[in-house]
Amino acid sequence: MEFGLSILTLRKALAKNAAEPDSGGPYTTRQIGGAVYGGALSEEKLRTQRQMTRKLELENSITEASVLNRDAPMKGLSAIADAPNILETLGPQTANVVQKVIAI
Repeated sequence: MEFGLSILTLRKALAKNAAEPDSGGPYTTRQIGGAVYGGALSEEKLRTQRQMTRKLELENSITEASVLNRDAPMKGLSAIADAPNILETLGPQTANVVQKVIAI
């Protein structure tokens, strides 16, 4: 009665989980724990709960815009904004070639 269950109730729970005793005769601690506390179903519920928690964390981070690395887009936008100034420093021939390539 260590788990507050009768031996008959424990045996039924072990049978329900298709638990087989070890070659030495006794059931493993995992098998007994699974029979007493829910076993695979309990583990599956916990796994599902963890996945739901992770999903909510991702949704919240998207809502809070914390998933974006703001430095990379800002560097790209800065480069675009500085492009006319860069063309001026290249010289007229190179600037014309670059402008033609950009137009394509």
